[in-house]
Formats: sequence, structure tokens, C-alpha cells
Amino acid sequence: MGRDDIERLKRAVILSAEIWFKAGAKHVETVFNGFREIGPRDLSRLVHTRIRPADIYALSAFHPMGTCRMGSDPQWSVVGPGGETWEVENLYVCDASILPTSLGVNPQLTVMALATRIAGCIDDRLETNG
Repeated sequence: MGRDDIERLKRAVILSAEIWFKAGAKHVETVFNGFREIGPRDLSRLVHTRIRPADIYALSAFHPMGTCRMGSDPQWSVVGPGGETWEVENLYVCDASILPTSLGVNPQLTVMALATRIAGCIDDRLETNG
């Protein structure tokens, strides 16, 4: 993770914690060593602490969706309707990241359908370019 990634992650953790505290939480767990469980008074210390990659002890995502969204406009999407990236020719993405947003459910069947469709687009392209 780069410096900007870590700063965005830290900001997201801080904003999320603020929301939980305003909703009544007494403690919030974070992904940072030294801040595994924080209370409202710990936020200021976290804001002023430089987080390094080694300070992140647990970071994971399940079914990340919408991070490489599919669309017809390169300004608002990472891949086109056939799954090919706008910036790198012949690079295809066919996982849950191309969904426009989180579906709120396990996307297994949707991803399988999209992968099958994108495989067909790649096959068509290979036949055309022979």
C-alpha cells in the first residue's frame, strides 16, 4: 500500500469510528496496531499518528464490488461492456469488482454470468482477429 492508500484507509477508519461513536458505541475495533480497540478519546491520537504499512495488522475484503466498475464511459468506469480495461488493451476483468456497486448479497451467480459473457467477447475478438 502506498502512502496515499494508507492515508485514505486511516481517514475511512476515523470517519467510520466517528459515526459509530455518535450512534452510541463505546469502543470501536480498527485494523491498526496500537489502536486495535479505541474509544472516542483515542480519535485525536489516531488523527495525529503516522500509520505505516507494518501498523496494519488485519485488512481484508469479501466480495469487493464496484472497484473496477463496468460501463460505457471511460470517465466513470474502468472496463467497457466487454470487460476490457479502457487503459490497457487486451486486459480483461471479470470478477465482482466490475459490478457498479455492492449488491448486498453473494454475487457468485452474477459473477459467473459476467465471466461467461466476457469470455464470449474475448472469443469473438479472437475469431475476428484470427
